[in-house]
Amino acid sequence: MNNKLSSAFLRITFAIMVLFTGCKQDAIIGDRVTETGKVFFAQADSSGTRGINGVSNWAQDTVAKTVTIGATIYRGGFTELAPFTVKIQADNAAVDKLISAGKLPANTVKLAAADYTLDELSTIEYKDGVMKGSVQPKIKISSLSANQGKYIALGLSIASAEKFGINEARSRIVVYANVDSLMDAIIPPKNQVVNDAWQVLRIANNDNVTVTPAANGSFVFAGGSGGHIGIYQAVEVQAGKKYSFTFNVKGAGATDTWFEVYIGYGAPVTGVDYNEGGVRMGLNTWTGCGKVAFDDLLSKVGCVGSGPIFTAPATGKAYLVIRTGGTNLGTGGITASKFVFIRQ
Repeated sequence: MNNKLSSAFLRITFAIMVLFTGCKQDAIIGDRVTETGKVFFAQADSSGTRGINGVSNWAQDTVAKTVTIGATIYRGGFTELAPFTVKIQADNAAVDKLISAGKLPANTVKLAAADYTLDELSTIEYKDGVMKGSVQPKIKISSLSANQGKYIALGLSIASAEKFGINEARSRIVVYANVDSLMDAIIPPKNQVVNDAWQVLRIANNDNVTVTPAANGSFVFAGGSGGHIGIYQAVEVQAGKKYSFTFNVKGAGATDTWFEVYIGYGAPVTGVDYNEGGVRMGLNTWTGCGKVAFDDLLSKVGCVGSGPIFTAPATGKAYLVIRTGGTNLGTGGITASKFVFIRQ
């Protein structure tokens, strides 16, 4: 009698264990569904209009020059814990849905096969209490650089799963990124000024003010008598980003002299005053700075201009322009050095 009761008790206990372990809901992240034993993308939903923003979910390979934006794959249920493989394929059909839903802009570029590499097989295994794996498309940084000012997107879908079915409602996902924001994240800000890239801007029709290259990338502006001259070079900027332009100025004190900085998108033209964007920083003896000896950052010793921070209104090529002139730039002239133009 006791043996029969024990056997019955064990059968009931086993049935209860199967019931609760076999009916684990398919969804671990996102919408909850009742299906079990099927594979699906964790971040996907039945609308087909969800994606993974790569700006907050990326890894860089500096040797291969790629950026990986990963997507997690789950399998619902715990009745089978042995590892198995899932086949993934590129599938850009969902990208159009995201654009139509207003979740991606119209200028989104669908990545072509040449823009990335994709390991199509993903191993699903028991980790952290769930059956999961991942797909890791590796996007070439050169493809990002070619699409600045745009979004890039790559659609992925689960093509097949060894031994298990697929939750078709959650079998597609899109990884995407604002290219400019992603490039900002993966490429540290650096000084864009190239010492050898400065060009002379001749404005006056005389040589009363001269500019001469000096040691360590510095320049000496000297002379006076109504002369006017400048230097300039191009830099790359992205719309909405802030940049700082700083450099040191040194002089013994000038008379009736201006020394000004501009940043604009129009290319400087010989014989023409450059004034796009207004004065950013400057010395101006009439306003009260530059008359006595100085040796510090122009942003500190100057007394005119909007300041060293430039917020780019558009993406593209901009020009750093420094121009000066006047009656007398002082003994030894004005030396400008240690130029730094860098994204904030």
